[in-house]
Amino acid sequence: MSEKNKILLYLVITLSLSYLYQVFIAVVAPDVTSEKFTNLALILMYFPGVIAIIFTSFFQERWSNLGLKIRRPLLWLYSLVIPLIITILLLVFIQLLGGEQKVFSMQDYNVSFLDKNPVSLGVFIPLFSLNFTVTACLTGIFTIGEELGWRGYLQNKMIQVFGLIPGIVILGLVWGYWHLPIILMGYNFPEYPILGALIFMPLTTIGFSLIFAWLTLRSKSIWPAVLAHGAINTLLSNSVIDRIEVPEKILLYLLIVSLWSIAGIIAGIKLNSDFKNGKIQNLTFH
Repeated sequence: MSEKNKILLYLVITLSLSYLYQVFIAVVAPDVTSEKFTNLALILMYFPGVIAIIFTSFFQERWSNLGLKIRRPLLWLYSLVIPLIITILLLVFIQLLGGEQKVFSMQDYNVSFLDKNPVSLGVFIPLFSLNFTVTACLTGIFTIGEELGWRGYLQNKMIQVFGLIPGIVILGLVWGYWHLPIILMGYNFPEYPILGALIFMPLTTIGFSLIFAWLTLRSKSIWPAVLAHGAINTLLSNSVIDRIEVPEKILLYLLIVSLWSIAGIIAGIKLNSDFKNGKIQNLTFH
């Protein structure tokens, strides 16, 4: 079977099963803020990866194609630093635009995160860094399910069939619309579910995909994407978003989409440059 047909078959099966499961979630756990919804949604994250494993086995493809080897661990720092910088920029813009953020607070040179006990800046930085890293790694237990499918199985095939940047952009669109049913339920963008499902989520995941592509192709491994995905989910969790106050919620969503889209464009330019300059020797995990 050609790579193009494998892509098509993978997407048909993954999207069909995922959509059916999301409809099931909508029936048994319609409240997106409930613990039951969260637990069921975590299971959904494994669908792309499990199907990728089945495809790899069925079509007798090389397991090394999935990028599971641990390589160039220093590049993993970008997986933590990039989401953190973008989140800090988001909070700065919120303040400049007349909103208020209660994510970080500082008083008399003491800093706190999410209303925890304030500590001195010298203590806060290492404590926060450790906590953030551990949380991102733990969240990676679930994001590996998506990244094994999107980056491990599908990314290289999309690039091979559609080209470097177009393939990654298409992958980002697919990833965004994979979330369609639960976004329409009110997940992530509760005030604007239709706009969130059709516009905000796909644009954001295109930005994510360009960044993750640079991380994975430079490192020849999916693990930096797993960690970055975990870091993003940590920093965009409800415990963070709920502590950001803006006159209109759409302003917050537009800022998130815009910042990640800009970051994605920068990553795409860097990725293309690295490939032309030989820093990325080939567009696979070998």
